[in-house]
Amino acid sequence: MDLFTSGVIFICLVMMAVEHYGQPQFVATLTEASFYVLTACHIIEVVMKLVAFGVQRFFQNRWSLLDIGLVLISAISILLNMMNMSHVIRLNPNVLQVLKMLRLAHGLRVKWLKVLLRTIFKALSQVNTSVQS
Repeated sequence: MDLFTSGVIFICLVMMAVEHYGQPQFVATLTEASFYVLTACHIIEVVMKLVAFGVQRFFQNRWSLLDIGLVLISAISILLNMMNMSHVIRLNPNVLQVLKMLRLAHGLRVKWLKVLLRTIFKALSQVNTSVQS
C-alpha cells in the first residue's frame, strides 16, 4: 500500500513539474485531470486504511495524520480552484501540494530526500515572507 501511495504522490509531483507559464491548453487540461484522479486515489487509500486499521489505531499513526492533512490540502486546493479564488488568495494553494514530498520521505527513507525537504521548507518560508511584504 505504501508503494502505491508513493507512486501516486510521485506522479502528482511530476504532473506539477510539467506545469509552466504559457503552457498549451492540453497540458493544463491534462495536469488538472490527473490532479483530480490522483487526489481521488489518495482519498480512497486513506479511507481504506481507516477501515482496515480502525479509527483509534489509524489516528495513533502520525503518518496517517499526514495523509489526512494531504487529502485536506488537496480537497481545499480543488475547491479554491473550482471557485476561482486564486485572485483573492495571494498564495497559490497548489504550492501546498509540495508537502506531499513528506509522504515520500516516509516511504523511501532516503537521506537526500530529507535534504531536499529542508531546502523546500526554507524556500517556502521565503515565499511566505515575500507574500506578506
